[in-house]
Amino acid sequence: MPHNRAKRQICQKEPPTRTETAPPDKSDARNDPEAAPTAHRLSPRHWEMEFWPIDRLIFYVRNPRKNDAAVERMCGSIREFGFKYPVLARSDGEVVDGHLRLKAARKLDIQEVPVILCDEWTPAQVRAFRLLVNRSVNWAEWDDELLALELQELAAVDFDLSLTGFDTSELDGLMGACGNPVDPDSAPPAPDNPVSRPDDLWLCGEGDQVHRVLCGDATDASMWRACWAIARLSLWSRILRMGLAWTRSGGIAPD
Repeated sequence: MPHNRAKRQICQKEPPTRTETAPPDKSDARNDPEAAPTAHRLSPRHWEMEFWPIDRLIFYVRNPRKNDAAVERMCGSIREFGFKYPVLARSDGEVVDGHLRLKAARKLDIQEVPVILCDEWTPAQVRAFRLLVNRSVNWAEWDDELLALELQELAAVDFDLSLTGFDTSELDGLMGACGNPVDPDSAPPAPDNPVSRPDDLWLCGEGDQVHRVLCGDATDASMWRACWAIARLSLWSRILRMGLAWTRSGGIAPD
């Protein structure tokens, strides 16, 4: 008999625990500092990554970020690094974060993307996070010297610096700010076979909008006289054309 009682005690189901039968009490968790990192928010099950067909995801129609012009740059990033940053979404498919990555993935005809669900957030938290995740990139400042060193080391191995997210003008400024700064007044050495030579006159533009560029030494008075002669010739040519047009239209030609 004692043996049977022991058997019944072992087989009897234990009473359900709080975590199995009831959701966490959220009433005071957000206002209680000691309860801030609650188990239901930090549980690893909320970090699980899934793979969804790309057509299952739906863009948030009121996304305030205008990112269409950056899609091609994001395509280049995905080609180089792959789709390594999951899209954050709700179970109904609405995107929380990752609109730009998703646009690029669709352009690249990617059929499946990694997704992390944010169903534990309230609608207000979702809206706030959309703003936070885009605004927070501006919180920190760059250490230009260390940034320039990173860029220089990438350039030394012929890595495509456009994939760092900086545009050409930013890269030029950063690369010149460290190591060997470029003197803005310095002139590059003359090529062995220059395209333009002294006394060459270049016509830039067409018709009345043409501009004339004379190649020469600005300290040479003869160059200035040549420039004024060209300017007077251009002015009189324009006056004559205006006069002919005025006469043909029935007006009085200027003296």
